Amino acid sequence: MLIQLEVLYLALLDLESDQLKLHALPTGAPLREQVSEAESLHLSLLHQGLSRPGFLADCLAVPKGRTLVIRCLPHLAHHRAVAVCSQLLASLHLLARGETLDTRVWLVLSHHIKTQSCEALEPPVRAIVSRPKKVVCKLLATPLGSTTLLSLLLKEGVTGSASGVWSQLASIILTCAAEGAAIAATIVKLELDDSSLDRVLNLTDAQKAAWQRIQKSVPAS
Repeated sequence: MLIQLEVLYLALLDLESDQLKLHALPTGAPLREQVSEAESLHLSLLHQGLSRPGFLADCLAVPKGRTLVIRCLPHLAHHRAVAVCSQLLASLHLLARGETLDTRVWLVLSHHIKTQSCEALEPPVRAIVSRPKKVVCKLLATPLGSTTLLSLLLKEGVTGSASGVWSQLASIILTCAAEGAAIAATIVKLELDDSSLDRVLNLTDAQKAAWQRIQKSVPAS
């Protein structure tokens, strides 16, 4: 896997170099066609590598791999970038590590959450709620994890698609909070008002208390 990672990193660096050359070369310059062909080749290598079954999860398990994926995203075709972002969201437990990269990851996930419908977000949310409760508790203890999970709830709270997976997400987050799990301050300010979960879940008194704890635990960073 590390060898494959190095191959993709070289392809990314070559792609970025190709794009700089194309930016510098005037229209009609003899080298433009050659550089354009190289750019297409290097971009194809990135697409193929990131599409390889199981590779993305392995890639996210190492720091260099996480950085590679985030750097690759702006270069990918839209449909491929959306698919990768969905996989990133589903693999949030591999990303939320309290690293300096977290802010860049959040920018990517934030855009994905804002631009995708609730229906499109359901598969990665289903992957999140399928994790053991202790994994979700660990996510809430990191700024990236708490910001992403709570943003997903706010997305659903606004649009209200009424799918059961969103209720499951709300329930497990509230359960973690009720049991005393650490709640990290969010990367950005989130409007967590009392009505945020009205369309997702009919809160019990215990869940209301847990939600109030979350509201107090995540002031603007």
